[in-house]
Amino acid sequence: MPASTPAITTAAAAAARRIIVPAAFPLRASSSAASASSSSAASGYSSHRNWSSSSSPLPPRRSRTAMVKLNSPTSTSNSRLSQVNRHLSSSSTITMSSTNNSPSSSRSAPAPDQETVQLLSSGPVRTLRLNRPKALNALNLQMVNSLIQKLDGLAPSPSSSSSSASQSIGSQAPIILLRGEGRALCSGGDVLAVVNAAVSDDPQQRQQSLDFFQAEYELDHRIASLARATGKIFISFMDGITMGGGVGLSLHAPFRIATERTMFAMPETGIGFFPDVGVTRVLARLDGPGASVGNYLGLTGARIGGEEAYLAGLATHFVPSSSIDALVHRLESLSPEAAADIGAVDAALSEFATNPLAETYTSSSTGPSAQWAHKSALLGARRVALDWAFGSAQNDAKAVVTALEDLAANRASDSALFKALEKAGFGGSGSGSSKELPSEIVSWAQETLKALRTKSPRSVVISHLAIKTHLEALKAAQSLIKKNSSASHTQVLEEHQTARYALLSNAFKLDMALATRFCDLALGRDFYEGVTFTLTKDPATGKRREGIAKWADARIEDVDVSEVLERFFKFLNAGSFVHAGSPEFKVPSLNLAGGKFGLEGTPTGSRYWAPSFNVFALPSEAELVALCEGTHPAAGSVAIVDPEEIVSVLSSWRAGKRPLHLVTKAAPEGTKGAGDGSKVGMLEKVKEWAARTL
Repeated sequence: MPASTPAITTAAAAAARRIIVPAAFPLRASSSAASASSSSAASGYSSHRNWSSSSSPLPPRRSRTAMVKLNSPTSTSNSRLSQVNRHLSSSSTITMSSTNNSPSSSRSAPAPDQETVQLLSSGPVRTLRLNRPKALNALNLQMVNSLIQKLDGLAPSPSSSSSSASQSIGSQAPIILLRGEGRALCSGGDVLAVVNAAVSDDPQQRQQSLDFFQAEYELDHRIASLARATGKIFISFMDGITMGGGVGLSLHAPFRIATERTMFAMPETGIGFFPDVGVTRVLARLDGPGASVGNYLGLTGARIGGEEAYLAGLATHFVPSSSIDALVHRLESLSPEAAADIGAVDAALSEFATNPLAETYTSSSTGPSAQWAHKSALLGARRVALDWAFGSAQNDAKAVVTALEDLAANRASDSALFKALEKAGFGGSGSGSSKELPSEIVSWAQETLKALRTKSPRSVVISHLAIKTHLEALKAAQSLIKKNSSASHTQVLEEHQTARYALLSNAFKLDMALATRFCDLALGRDFYEGVTFTLTKDPATGKRREGIAKWADARIEDVDVSEVLERFFKFLNAGSFVHAGSPEFKVPSLNLAGGKFGLEGTPTGSRYWAPSFNVFALPSEAELVALCEGTHPAAGSVAIVDPEEIVSVLSSWRAGKRPLHLVTKAAPEGTKGAGDGSKVGMLEKVKEWAARTL
């Protein structure tokens, strides 16, 4: 996130949702508004009203298409705050078996426009709309179950018991959209009910604390495997706040649309949890050595905008918010044949895409893209420092802290860091032992370290270990496949203790095992302390708590890593018990409908690039490294290092031979890509990467 922008606090209590926006990380804001709000940063998390009073307000949405007419919320920020607070009071006693989640409830069914999950139909498109705008579309168990039911009706899995009527509706809809009513796609999920169940004296109720995570992970895996299992094409519109559970609903889809309204984050370490919903698998594949960008986002909970999400590959397209309705109409007008062709859908999305990287380094520009770029931690000198602090040179979370401390105090002496800065044109002042870092790096490191110090130390360590697990799995998978070229890759990987986590299904099983351990408060109470500190009021004062939650460890450096490995990573199988004492938590088995799938291609090159992973996004740096090494299938064993040539070769390969049949069942082997394979922003990303790397 921008290093030079003062911290702005944001909502902590929106409908007892799981994901809380970390106050210590700044929004992209104007200096005047930011300074006015900086005094509240010390409180840790602030009230719901800051979503509308912050210096970076979300632009208003355009009117809805003729597909559906919904009433937009008319309540003011203050009234929303009151409603959220009332919800918090009532939520504190909710159990996972609430009547709201019971199919046998005697309550009358809500009117269609009041349903929290709406199913809309137009042409070849079916839209799942989250309709809980006053709670920023926060997920509860009822909404998760509703999404599962509706999705299974639209795209029945082999084990589905959907009615023939539902299957008929789904068969006419190759495209499924996910949208959110109001200012958010989805701000996260319910965890106040989870920790209240986990702290219960009733063993059965304690086990029920896992019901939400179990259902949520099954839903997210369903979305992740949807295209390959059924041929249906899932598109998530991250037009607004997209955090936690909202990221889980989006990140595994083949298409993810970001806009200038996007606020993207996985800030679970701030409530004593970890980046779950299959996200650590994705974080391990993001840019930078040793998944530096993924570690940065996962450990700090940094909030990024749509432009940065597009740059990092978290979004596949960047579309102005004002164009979203027109884009949806374009998809609705596709012929049945085109709507079922993932390449044609990509082409339709690209018609409305713009290039947020066009003015990345135009210092004279006053456009929004130039503004975000000059403050982003994912570009320039800050990015060089980010790679050094969060990358492969740092073997554990404690080393990350040490690196940030050295940067923040301007005492870093690693010659490799200064060489990288000089190579990229960001060399500091002075020479020899008195060489100093650029001031922007020092200020970024200070703010990043301050933010990291507010997180649960145990959560930071576990999050780093989870990302590292997936990174090591890719490395092991690459080695195993080379040694067993004639065997079934999936079978070989499943039987390997490390490589098995490179598979999608095992990523969710890992998350389920870790979530079970977090819910077992006998192993540590950081999850309970973080949620209750953030989402409930101090009973002594009746006000929101200030400061930092009472974590079990005062600092990240104080965490016993060997104990964490023993308690959280030793036994990861479904059905196993977390610990031998009492109470015991049994890891639930996940029903991963859609079947098992192998890797998205054999990991290639020194950064383990998977050819069919995230194919519709900008090329990852791992793919660029493979081209430079001559291991990319488009390179023909020839190392390519010129940025213009890299873009030309990649565009031709994307238009021709990329293996889309590994992405969706509807794409036969050898399917050609749409258009000429070029993608807006590709040249800018390649040039920026080359300046730092080659």
